[in-house]
Amino acid sequence: LLFAANFGAGTMTRINIPAMTIAGTITLAGNPRDPIISADSTQMYVSCGGSTVYRVNITTFVATVFGAATPALVTAVNAFGERSNTRVYVTDVGAAIVPYFNTSGVFQGNFSTPGGASYGCADPTRDVIYISIGTNIYSYSSITHTLLNTYTIGASSLYNIQVTTDGNYLYAISAASTSFYAINLNTNVVTSYTTSSNPASPISLSVRPDNKRLLI
Repeated sequence: LLFAANFGAGTMTRINIPAMTIAGTITLAGNPRDPIISADSTQMYVSCGGSTVYRVNITTFVATVFGAATPALVTAVNAFGERSNTRVYVTDVGAAIVPYFNTSGVFQGNFSTPGGASYGCADPTRDVIYISIGTNIYSYSSITHTLLNTYTIGASSLYNIQVTTDGNYLYAISAASTSFYAINLNTNVVTSYTTSSNPASPISLSVRPDNKRLLI
């Protein structure tokens, strides 16, 4: 299955692959973006901007509002679970905190960040989450929420970040750059790549499960 968030239409579409036929569409409030599938592949978390986040059951394709955020979300960007599938984090570009919930949507707490987070993702092999803020990406323990490392990218408008399934690399894109960035998570070395075919203002990326292709 392939899931597509239709930002301007306020809907999400489920698509059968490889036939590429539409298998259903649901309506969500706001502008859905960047659905993130849970570690156990049963749920999908979708931010719709503002204070609205949905949890979508992948089997039934039914969406429910995910918890009541405390403190209230200002501008939610994305929601994602960590590898143990016990916590769900929500990045909020309008506040210098990251709230987290249990998988039932009950608020558990928050931790402070250097600024409003534009995106976040979890490491599938470590108890680590990554948050992009400004021109940097920060790594935090998903157990203690202490800061572990700061990766200086240098590009503004950092948006989507993803970790490969083997945990070796984190990829990042900037909506203000034609480059994309790779962080070797074993050596902490940041490398910038630019090709003539890069989109002028990329806002989303995806890494294939076999880690052989990066889609921007």
